[in-house]
Amino acid sequence: MFQPCSFTTEEKEAAFCSLLSAVETNLCAGRSCIVDGVAFSRVTDRERLATVVLGRGCAIDFVLLSLPVDVAQRRVEIDRPTNLIADRTAQLVAEVARRFDPFVGAVLEVDAQLPPAALVDEVIRLLAP
Repeated sequence: MFQPCSFTTEEKEAAFCSLLSAVETNLCAGRSCIVDGVAFSRVTDRERLATVVLGRGCAIDFVLLSLPVDVAQRRVEIDRPTNLIADRTAQLVAEVARRFDPFVGAVLEVDAQLPPAALVDEVIRLLAP
């Protein structure tokens, strides 16, 4: 969205608002949505998404991919040479983990150390009606 992107708080907020708008637009068109790539570490961000989804009369499920911080940090560092997100570092992983607000209420939890195909299968199983 921003060229160049400085990953400021303001840029991140604008991106999040765009995400909420995209979710609302898709829901209005009768489409389901999967939001990925957002840590949702703050309960306020989860509530903002829930407000949009529930406001459209739709259901929402949160899937928490559980992963030890050190494993997440190693994965991020391995991915850094090919990742375009400049602020995605092991330090950021630690910061997000420190500020992560616990989930209150229903959340579907999956072990993110599963192989990718098994992880997808487990999420589909949990979300199946």
